[in-house]
Amino acid sequence: MEELRRNYFTWEREPYPTELLANETRLVALLPGKWNDEVRCELFHVSGESAIERPPYQALSYAWGAPGHQAAHIQVNGCEFAVTVNLNTALRFLRNNDEPIVLWIDALSINQQSDKERSSQVAKMRDIYEAADQVIIFLGDDSSHRAGKSPRRDPGPCVRFTGHDSDEDLIRQYMRKWASSLTTKQISAPDIFCIIAILSRQISCLKFTQEIPGRHLGAIFEALRTMLTARWWDRIWVVQEAVVAERMVVRYGNASMPWKMLATVASLYHQGLLSATIASLYHQGLLSDCPDSVSSDDTKVLRLLSRVRDLDHFRQTWRAQSQKLDLLALLRQFCNRNSSDSRDKIFALLGLCDQSQTLNPNYSWDEVTVYVKYLIQIIQQKRSLSPLNGDIGRKNRRDMPSWVPDWNATFDESDRGRLALAELYDACGGVTSTVLVVGDSQNSRLPDIVGGKVWEGWDLDKAISQVEEGMVQLVESLESETQPKAYLPAYAKSSLEAYERCFQRMAGHNGKLEALFNKLISFCHPEGQRQHTRFINHSLLIVEDRNLNGCGDGSLAARGRFLGTVSRVLEPLYSCSDTEDVLIGTKQWFERWLKYMSLSVDNYDPLHLTTVFAETLLSSAKLTENGLERLEKQDNAHLVSWLWRILWRVDSDQQIHHLFKVLSLNIENINNLPDHLVAESYSAAMRLSITKRAFFIAHDGRIGLGPISMRALDEIYVLPGGKMPFILRRIPRQNNGPGQFTDSAFSLVGECYLHGCMDGQMGLPNEGGIPDYRHYFQHRPIQGYEVLAKSEPDIRWISVV
Repeated sequence: MEELRRNYFTWEREPYPTELLANETRLVALLPGKWNDEVRCELFHVSGESAIERPPYQALSYAWGAPGHQAAHIQVNGCEFAVTVNLNTALRFLRNNDEPIVLWIDALSINQQSDKERSSQVAKMRDIYEAADQVIIFLGDDSSHRAGKSPRRDPGPCVRFTGHDSDEDLIRQYMRKWASSLTTKQISAPDIFCIIAILSRQISCLKFTQEIPGRHLGAIFEALRTMLTARWWDRIWVVQEAVVAERMVVRYGNASMPWKMLATVASLYHQGLLSATIASLYHQGLLSDCPDSVSSDDTKVLRLLSRVRDLDHFRQTWRAQSQKLDLLALLRQFCNRNSSDSRDKIFALLGLCDQSQTLNPNYSWDEVTVYVKYLIQIIQQKRSLSPLNGDIGRKNRRDMPSWVPDWNATFDESDRGRLALAELYDACGGVTSTVLVVGDSQNSRLPDIVGGKVWEGWDLDKAISQVEEGMVQLVESLESETQPKAYLPAYAKSSLEAYERCFQRMAGHNGKLEALFNKLISFCHPEGQRQHTRFINHSLLIVEDRNLNGCGDGSLAARGRFLGTVSRVLEPLYSCSDTEDVLIGTKQWFERWLKYMSLSVDNYDPLHLTTVFAETLLSSAKLTENGLERLEKQDNAHLVSWLWRILWRVDSDQQIHHLFKVLSLNIENINNLPDHLVAESYSAAMRLSITKRAFFIAHDGRIGLGPISMRALDEIYVLPGGKMPFILRRIPRQNNGPGQFTDSAFSLVGECYLHGCMDGQMGLPNEGGIPDYRHYFQHRPIQGYEVLAKSEPDIRWISVV
């Protein structure tokens, strides 16, 4: 205590008299006191650069508490300070009677009223938890869960389990207490930790289980359920706090155990190795003969151990990997966890990302700004629109652009299961995404093209490098041509010269870029007839930056290939758990499509249509022991029989089903049954493919699966960097005043599977090209008249808002 007072205490009588320097953190000295004494703390600054310059400390991981709950008050540097009830409870349980404890606690160590300090300190959270002597996981206390508040009576000293042989004396002590007690009303945290200790020592402690009264086991399992459903388990911050910690201890009320002990029980249960221990609880009818004994339903609480195992598995995997995960993978895995601040859905995961994540937390940005900036960075890093996969139409706020995922809304499990499907396709034909952030030319706040220093989250140098790649590819394509007709049209020369000046203003002098422009200008020829779509960079994604808190008005513009409109959307299947619903639903899809085709096509092959329908149900994939894989040619021999005899249970010998008669298929066509493993690989892929998806028919009769929110007249496009086609909904032109109209725009509904369009058959031209975000190469005045550049009518410039 004297050393802390002499070397660290400042005796400032306000919690945050000065701001933290860049290399500083703030620690909390929890002063000693009795249970009913007021909680008192002292805050002090330490350097974060060296462990020598700071005292050993522990970091606290806890749940802040539900918003709106009445605050508790403690003393911080002699001043009254409001904290959540959960934190007040934690501090009372953690403090000693005679010695201070040095802690790092987010609610106290960071001035929550300062966005600047919150931003800088949150960026250091990984280092703070890694450097701690240990991380204390405080799950709450056994009485506060029942009564909704902290216990008023002193719960007594902390009972510490170690996970070693020394626990046997504690186990015997509590078992004697259970045997002599006639009531189960006083089940406490140490009772819960004792049963965990028994389960973790499944072999040496089996002899103890026969002595446990059944009435106590039932009550203890119920208390264990309460502990495993505490709010801590659902917080997003705990992922980083638990994963990076070198050593963790779990506190629940006045009981303590190492994290490893709890993780061991979770692992044993997952492996099925607790069965002998659980069976022993029923040994000789001990439990079943007691009228108030624990039932098999009570032991189902152990299934909740999966949340312990999942977190510990990720902890072990992350710590063993030299290559850390990217932000998108982390968001998809953990965004369902809770946070009191929606921006923390991203900020809480940054410490676990690989080094490519360069955008730091900034609490001065609002939620939409945060989500847009990080999305742009992810797209630029991945050169792909994969972050847009999933039902991103599920949003909690209306002011968020349609193409920006709302990570504060639930990311559905069916979406998560289908993510691997998207990696099997290449709808855009290998065209990647190149992001340009473009400002409003009439807004003096920003230049025409916004540099990386102005628009955080976008790397100008990387964008220029990607533009150069496209131009190099175009030069190589032109150099391989021998006929002048294949060269660039003459009108492209003036556009290239203007564009070169534009890029010089944006990127400064760039010798490589200058040489590329000159080379392309040399290929502008009076006889040049190369189509517009063959010399324009189709990888460009233009982010319009105008009005939205410095991050844009939500507009994402690109050239996309129009694949058609949606003609009909059939009733979606919300679940695949009911076999009868799947059977009825998929048959109805098939019947409706056949009827549509019979009215629009003169001659068609029923067997071919049946195969196409089966492929669509599977999204052209199968789930094997190696994961999701594309269907192969040999699968065609099994698909019809799988569809009819296994999925729809049609008896091929009797041929009595209505659809069977309509198609007039021969028995030979469906007798080639796949073996059990192959059939299950189809069925497993189908469950992933159709759950919470809508079956649709395009205007030309092609079929697919898309978001359940899609509807007729929606349009289907391939976009640069999109491995799957996207469903877009047209927004009508709006009159903004006399003579002012906005161009037609779209909202993004979601990605889709469209049969026959998933492997680049309807992709974008991929010959490299010149960036054309200003439409320089579409309409050019020459000698008093305008030249319309030749282009493919299905390739259109669209804007998604």
